[in-house]
Amino acid sequence: MLEFDTIISPLIAWSKDAFENRTSFAMTTNGTLFTKERLDFLKENNIHFMLSMDGASTAQGLNRPLASGKNSFYAIEPYLPYILELWPYQSFRETLTEYNVQHFFEDILYFESIGCKKLMVVPDIFKMWSEDKLDILHEQIKLYESYLLDCFQNGKAPLLLHEYAMAFMKLVQIAGNPLMERRSEPSCHGSYKCGFGIRGSVSIDPVGDIYGCHHISPLTRDSDYYLGNVYDGIDQDRVLNLANRYDRNKVGNEMCSSCGLDKICDGGCAPNNYQINGDEHKVPEMYCIWWRTVMDSAYRLCGALESNEMFKKMFSICATEGW
Repeated sequence: MLEFDTIISPLIAWSKDAFENRTSFAMTTNGTLFTKERLDFLKENNIHFMLSMDGASTAQGLNRPLASGKNSFYAIEPYLPYILELWPYQSFRETLTEYNVQHFFEDILYFESIGCKKLMVVPDIFKMWSEDKLDILHEQIKLYESYLLDCFQNGKAPLLLHEYAMAFMKLVQIAGNPLMERRSEPSCHGSYKCGFGIRGSVSIDPVGDIYGCHHISPLTRDSDYYLGNVYDGIDQDRVLNLANRYDRNKVGNEMCSSCGLDKICDGGCAPNNYQINGDEHKVPEMYCIWWRTVMDSAYRLCGALESNEMFKKMFSICATEGW
């Protein structure tokens, strides 16, 4: 969005004549440079976006201050009604950190209050949280769990986090095939991983060099994730070498032996694992703690709501179609 007039607008105009079929575009943005005119342009040109926003004023101010020190919430908030008018199912992405975890549940309620229907939560896994903050995380999850119970028991559609929809799907995978071979799910295989350049997804830096993933730093041609450039093309040998070094059975950490997710665990983001631990296979403990917490909560909900028709319908949708 910093280059809206120099990249986004001319790129869209160019693409209309460059390709026989209409090209679709999507992006992630923090929304601080939105204007009504820019939103109209995105809508008219069918450009979708993920809006990174961490909640109401307090959490947003803690996680995402502007360079001036001001709270970025007030740059985004005026446009939220118009965004949801244009895109009723607009996706929001909340980053959960030690700084804003104490506001987690109230921020979920805030997103519900503005009409948000799709909320994804991504925790900060790049550091191990303190015990005090982990206790708060568990307390906040319990509050959200109670909210879900109350909603379903009273026939009210809740704001269901994307991660809970995924958790219900994982529960079905585990229960539906108890004899499943460990990590035989397609998502566990390297060929199904983004970041390796084999799923139609690559990252291109400003000078035209192509990498498997933009999470890797530094982006240099010495990196194992360097795959080629826009002038000479992609080096398929580098792609294969990168993907082939991923072994689903090596993924994990010391928590795996006691984890109910071990049979279907996809190990999270392989490039993130590499960035954090120097190894695509070594999963950060915070990733595991987050998913264990969500899965335990989802399991308790299934037990408490097993006869609730509204919950069963929602569960079936999550298990078969996503949410």
